[in-house]
Amino acid sequence: MIKSLATSLVLLAALTSPGHAQKVKKQNIQAVEGLQFEPVRISMRKGERLELKFENTDPNDQPHNIVIIEPGSLKAIQEASMKVGADAIEKHYVPDHKAVLASSKLVQADKTETISFQPKSKGVYYYICTFPGHAQMMYGAIYVDQH
Repeated sequence: MIKSLATSLVLLAALTSPGHAQKVKKQNIQAVEGLQFEPVRISMRKGERLELKFENTDPNDQPHNIVIIEPGSLKAIQEASMKVGADAIEKHYVPDHKAVLASSKLVQADKTETISFQPKSKGVYYYICTFPGHAQMMYGAIYVDQH
C-alpha cells in the first residue's frame, strides 16, 4: 500500500510539474465585414485549452468583442446584450451573466486581443459579439468532442 501511495505521488508530481505541457489549441478568429466572424466553426477536444487570437479586421471601423458562452445559452446572451446599462462601456459590453465563460475587451478596428478558454465538458459552445445590435447575427460555434 505504501509503495502504491508513493507511486501515485510521483505520478501526480510529474503531471503537475512545470515540464508537463497542457495541450493548447491556437486559433485565429477575425471580425470581418457584415457582422461576421471568420471562421464560424472550430473543433477541439475536451481537456485542450483554446488560445484564441481575436483580430478586428472589419473595414467599417466597427468595434467588436468576442465572448465565449456555455452551451444552450445563445438566446439568453443575445437578449442580455441588448440590455445596456450605465456601466456597459466599462464592461466592454459584456453582459453580467453566469453563462459567460471568457471574453475580450472591446477591440477597435485593426487591433487584436488574445483570450483563453478550457471547456469542462463536451458540447457546442458559442462565441458571440455582444456589442449592442451585433449579437443576433455575429456568432460562431466551438464543437468540443463533437466529431
